[in-house]
Order: sequence, then structure tokens, then C-alpha cells
Amino acid sequence: MKDEQNAKSDVLSSLLLSEPKLSTQTPLLLPRGENIVTEAKRDLEVKWICKLGRELDLGLDTVGAAISIFDHILTAVSVQFKYANCVAATSLYIAIKLLEESLDSIGLEDVLDDLQVNYSVQEILRMEKIILGQLDWHLQFPSVERFIFLMLTEIGDVIPPDSEDLRTRIEELLCNWNLLSCYRPSVLALSLISVVASEDEDGLLGLKLAARLTKTFGIDRNELRLCSSSLEDLFYGASDKEN
Repeated sequence: MKDEQNAKSDVLSSLLLSEPKLSTQTPLLLPRGENIVTEAKRDLEVKWICKLGRELDLGLDTVGAAISIFDHILTAVSVQFKYANCVAATSLYIAIKLLEESLDSIGLEDVLDDLQVNYSVQEILRMEKIILGQLDWHLQFPSVERFIFLMLTEIGDVIPPDSEDLRTRIEELLCNWNLLSCYRPSVLALSLISVVASEDEDGLLGLKLAARLTKTFGIDRNELRLCSSSLEDLFYGASDKEN
């Protein structure tokens, strides 16, 4: 038990140290240029990844990993519109190989059939080589869903990690570049947990969780408040939030 707790602590420390230091003043930006993938195009491709994740019954960790790989490529190089979906499909293929143990025996042709794309095996393998080279084979990053799962273990899974509502909210967030680019993954994760937990009758659970975890994860309470407010706007709309 103690070894398991130490292992989780080590993972958490590693994630906190390596997460990008983002803020509303220093957001993560996509490259600009003619026919280069925009924020709107990025969000569209991520929605496609999330949709496929549900259709193929993939774990949220797989979907999150695919989106992280996709986003790191978009910020590292100037990806043209016409290649965006191929990069997204290849990112999902890499994440499936990395995390879906039950699919180890499935070949690339079968995966492409499941994804319902028209790319050839050669095209995906060529794109995979480019992605792996650009990322130097570093394929697992500090991400919102990884922080959420770690945080839920810290507080005793008061929100079931496999709940449908939690997955829906995480997907909504992952499809919103404007928020992902302005806040650290740990801040977004705790904000999301707080907002979802506040859906109880009096909202006290969300407040208690936020107070407990802000210190553990070194999160500024004012930043958490601003981020939580943005998530409420995303999930419920500004007018609904006020009612």
C-alpha cells in the first residue's frame, strides 16, 4: 500500500514539474500562416477524436493521450489544413498502440477500418515516423485527464472516475483550445472536479474539495476561481450559471 502511494506521489510530482506554465497572460499559441491549422480546425479534429473514442469504446486515457500528441505536433510545427485529419488519425493510432492493451493484436489496417478514414497504411506509417521524430518519442504528457484521475484517487473517488457525466465534461474541455491554452492542466483538472462536484444539492462538496487540493497541488485560489468560472460558462452558459 505504501509503495503504491509512493508511486502515485512520484507520478504526481513528475506531472507537476513538467506541465507547461500557462496563464491567460502567457497562453500557448498555434503557429500562424496561410492554410495553417487554426484553433477552430484544431477543435473540430479533437471532437472527431472524442467521437471515435466513444464509438470504439476507447478509454479516456487513450483519447486524452491522442489529443495531447496531436496538440504537441500542432504547436511544434506548422501543420497545413489538408494534413490535419491525417495527423489526428495517426495520433489516435499511436495512443491506441500505447494504451489499449486489448487491441495489441489488431493490425493497422483494422484500425484504419475502424477509424473510417481513407489513408493508406503507408501514409499513416509515414506520418507516425514524422510525429515520433518531432516529439523525440516522448508520447505521454501532463494532461487534464491524467491530473483528474490522480486527484480523484487523492480524495477517495467522490466522483466515479468512469462516470458518464465526468467523461462528457472532460471531452467538452478537451475540445476547447481557448481554455486549454490559457491554464495549466492541473488548474483545469481541479477546476473541473470542483465544478462537477458542485452539481450536488448545496455545492459545498466542490468548495471543500477545492480547499483541500489547492495546497496539495500548489494552485493559486484566484486562478482556480477564474478557471472554474470559465468552465461553468462552457458547461452551462453564462446565463444559466447566474440562475
